[in-house]
Amino acid sequence: MYWFIKVSAIMLVLIANALVLAQSDIIIPMDLSLSRPVIELSINQQGPYKFIVDTGASLHVIDKGLAERLGLKETGKQEVGVPGSDTLIHASQVKIHEMQVSGESFSDVDMVVMGLSDMLPVDGVLSYKMFAHHLLTFDYPQQQLILATGELTKGQKNVIPMITNEEILTVAIQANKQTWKAHLDTGSPFAFNFPVALKDRLEFASPPVALTAQSRTLAGEHQTWRAKLAGPVTLADIQFPMPDIILADRNNAYVNIGFQVLKDLKVTIDQSNQLIRFEKCQAKKKGDAVTLQDDPKGITGRYGGVRSITLENGVYFSQRDGSLKLKLVKVGDNLYEVRLPEGMRAKNVLPKFRFDRDDSRRVIGLTFIYPDGKEEFVKKDEQN
Repeated sequence: MYWFIKVSAIMLVLIANALVLAQSDIIIPMDLSLSRPVIELSINQQGPYKFIVDTGASLHVIDKGLAERLGLKETGKQEVGVPGSDTLIHASQVKIHEMQVSGESFSDVDMVVMGLSDMLPVDGVLSYKMFAHHLLTFDYPQQQLILATGELTKGQKNVIPMITNEEILTVAIQANKQTWKAHLDTGSPFAFNFPVALKDRLEFASPPVALTAQSRTLAGEHQTWRAKLAGPVTLADIQFPMPDIILADRNNAYVNIGFQVLKDLKVTIDQSNQLIRFEKCQAKKKGDAVTLQDDPKGITGRYGGVRSITLENGVYFSQRDGSLKLKLVKVGDNLYEVRLPEGMRAKNVLPKFRFDRDDSRRVIGLTFIYPDGKEEFVKKDEQN
């Protein structure tokens, strides 16, 4: 009897320890409204501040304006490379004495200073390397970032090795019966992005079409093309049949995997063992999603193959593929202005949107009206 009680006590301790380990996971809400995973954190007991968690970044970045408001002193200089470009950005470096993410503390964190808020309404970027001692999971369908203990093992379903000796997170994918090196880039809003210089190695179901707007990075702008692959792309054991891709005029041979692919996946990264797992998971319940409505004005739809106009909870939004969703505010008959998110500034003056109709009052396209009087018409893809 004593032996049974003793074993039972040991079993209770083991069960209790297992529960503690399970409860030790840190679950952080993840805002995906920018087509990038954004979390909140505090710096030197101030905040909260919004930071992108980026597997495509090897350094941590803080917005110049926030660094000034926090009174952070320069501790050195840093030459920062931007993926896809030979350009080096010369930036100041500062040190964060204390940073907290959902109660997890990090000390003496070096960050480079850049004007991020000129491009996005965020306060900084955290490299995924910040969480090198955790099992890091981006659970996109449930919109949460998970810091856990444990590890991945080779041979598990959908677990593949990372490619070593790379500056940022790199994996192998298969496309058109070839193996490609691919940057897994949670900071990218796109899907599969291939270098245009390698397009002759690809087979297309529809040929590349040049996009009018260019892709912007901190290093500048790149011309882009849209195309559809003739065959699937395979990531781990997950297939993406005949995906739409972007071809970009950039200076490297890597594929880039961004939000439009990752948004349906749960991605777990084990940096200690250089392994990564991809899982398709159930999304949040439909009731948690934004309510899309029928549009009595006939404005909603696709324009020029690259832009969507939606009506959500009574508000119109415009979103170019791979870019931010921006609110439209009516200022006249069929005329709308763009409203940027709070704290965000546009690099150039934004045009007004005029929705053009035919004699039967059906919307046939939209015209961008620029401050200098220039107009640019874009045809609506489908008629309602």
